[in-house]
Amino acid sequence: MNLENYHITHNNEALQTGKVLIATPFSNSDVFAQSVVLLIDHSENQSIGLFLNKMLPPKVSREINMMLPRQLPLQFGGPVGGDELFYVHTLGTKIPRSVQILPNVYVGGEFEAMQEYVEEEKSLSEIRFFVGYCGWGANQLQSEFNNNEWVATTLTRSTIFNSDTKNLWKNCLETMGGKYKMWAEFPKNPMFN
Repeated sequence: MNLENYHITHNNEALQTGKVLIATPFSNSDVFAQSVVLLIDHSENQSIGLFLNKMLPPKVSREINMMLPRQLPLQFGGPVGGDELFYVHTLGTKIPRSVQILPNVYVGGEFEAMQEYVEEEKSLSEIRFFVGYCGWGANQLQSEFNNNEWVATTLTRSTIFNSDTKNLWKNCLETMGGKYKMWAEFPKNPMFN
C-alpha cells in the first residue's frame, strides 16, 4: 500500500486566471467543501473565482430571475457580493468588453448586450450565470494553496459548460488520476460515515 496516496498536498500548478481550484477532501470550510472554483481574475492584489458546482436554492433563484428578461439557471458563485451577477460564456465579441480567460471562454462584458442575447436566443448552453463570487485578498489564496486546501488544474470549455454540476468535484479529481482519483471517494463529511 502506498501511503503517499493518503498524503493531502496541493499539486505544483501555478495559480493564474483561467485555472480551476478543486478543494482537497478535508477543507476547513463548509462553504468550500468539495467545491470547484474557476479563477476569473488572479493577480498579486486579489483573486476572484466562481463556484462551478453549486446551484442557488430555487427560492433565491426565482427572486433574482424576476429582474432578468427570462428565467435562467442561476448558480451560487460564492459567499461574497450576493447582489452581483456574473456570467461566463463563449460568445466573445458578441458581448463587447468581455474578457477572455481561456481559449473561447470569456467572462463579463456589456450587460445590455448580454440581455439582448438572452432575449433572442433559445439555447443558453454556452452561458453560465452566477450570483456572488469567491474573493481573496493579496496572497490569501496562495497561502491557502500552500496549506494544501486546494489543487489546481485546467478544465476544457466543454467541462466548464457541462450541466452536470452535482458530480463535478468528483469527476475532476477522477480525471486528474493517481491519488486524486482516490480523493474523489472521500465523503463530504467523514464524521457521518
